[in-house]
Amino acid sequence: VRGTDGRMMHKSYGNTVETEEAFKKLGADAFRQWAATGGSTGYDIPFKWTEVEHGRKFLTKLWNIARFTLANLPAKIPSREPGNLALLDRWILGSTQKLISEVSEALDNFQFNLALEAIRNLTWLSLADDYLEAVKYRLQPDAILDSRETAQYCLYKVIITICKLIAPFCPHLSESIYLQLPKTEPAQSVHQSNWPIPERELLDERTIRDGETVVEAIATARRTKSEKGLALKSPIRKLLITAPKESLKVLQESQEAILRTLKAEAIELTALSSESPEGTSTLKVEIVA
Repeated sequence: VRGTDGRMMHKSYGNTVETEEAFKKLGADAFRQWAATGGSTGYDIPFKWTEVEHGRKFLTKLWNIARFTLANLPAKIPSREPGNLALLDRWILGSTQKLISEVSEALDNFQFNLALEAIRNLTWLSLADDYLEAVKYRLQPDAILDSRETAQYCLYKVIITICKLIAPFCPHLSESIYLQLPKTEPAQSVHQSNWPIPERELLDERTIRDGETVVEAIATARRTKSEKGLALKSPIRKLLITAPKESLKVLQESQEAILRTLKAEAIELTALSSESPEGTSTLKVEIVA
């Protein structure tokens, strides 16, 4: 709604909020997220401060991810994909390619809310909560060089893709992050860069499912540690993981990432004796402290 003086105003449960007030309090990028996620095109939506505040929290999360990434990137990024990608590397890259397809399709159909929610979910959950936690040990100075460089490459690919995808919604923060990243392309602004195109060779559904099995095991174990009153950095003696038989090989191949992420000394894998009821998780984790 535009007021009689020409200023943009928004209705909030009977009250009126001026656009400039939201800009000054929480920033334009947070406000733009509210506008995008509030509903589908063509529908009136009430203004809610809580939704703008949620947008601000996402910006803070993305900025923290970017700061961590920038602190761990080399001055020059390899132009070619490393040939020794671990499962979790292939999982996050594949999930990012899937995200590109989802966001592009949603924007083509003017479903801005679906596009933004997909970006926020991958950034907050898959990248921050899962991948970053699982590769921190690979970024240490004493880590194997190939493993560290591969993790750095994957972090770079994901964060620069997120910058491009989020740019229509959050033009200011995306540009700020993009300008600080090492460049492997000529564009000097995220708004001049090419829109991402999915790399089909990385978009493998089986790899994505296997990666989700590993991150589920790690996430379940972290919750179990918390429930036992253990700090996430507390060392533990053994992890006892019970999972479907077809998942055991995947977990076995990724046991180093599981052990190092959870600070565990050993892991014991057991096949489920029977299937769990439909709709419930079939993966269970016990901790021997």
